[in-house]
Formats: sequence, structure tokens, C-alpha cells
Amino acid sequence: MTSAMSNPLLVSPTRAAFLGVLVNTRLVETSFFAEHFVLTMEETAEHLSALKDAGYVKERRGTFGIGKRRWHRITGHGQVDFAAHLELVISSAGTERPSDSG
Repeated sequence: MTSAMSNPLLVSPTRAAFLGVLVNTRLVETSFFAEHFVLTMEETAEHLSALKDAGYVKERRGTFGIGKRRWHRITGHGQVDFAAHLELVISSAGTERPSDSG
């Protein structure tokens, strides 16, 4: 397992943001990332492929209507490394994480 500090995949703001979306949802279609991050489908596929190759994302293929679709979800490994990355970013910024008790 690669530490979040040394993993360039998690230093990429786009890939980190993709994981931020995935950690809070069950499945996300590829086109969602392209539309909301204003990327081409090719750029989106490259980012998702890198996350998939790292074991952070799983892909499910299927059809919906007349078109082929791909949906993505974060893996347990992705959740662990993303959480470590967030802790690193928060500690580097010198800020404290908000308390859960309100």
C-alpha cells in the first residue's frame, strides 16, 4: 500500500476531487465527472483509469437505454488512502478538523 504522502495520484486536485465525490456516493456515472469538472470524456477516462489502476476505484459496465454506461465506486483501499490524504492536507494547513459534536 502506498502512503498518501508519496502518492502523486492523490496530489492531483482532480483525482482527489473525484475520490471526494465517490466517498460520499454509492455509484457515479463517468459522464457526471466530465460534466461537473468540465473535462472531456477522454480526460475523465484517463483520471478514472489511473484511480482504477491504483485500486482506488472499481468500475461497473452496463447499458441504460440505447447507450453503454460505466459507473464507478470507491474501494476500501481508496477510502483508507483518501482519508489519510485528507488528514495530511488538514495537518499541513495547520488547521484542526471540525468536531463532530456540535
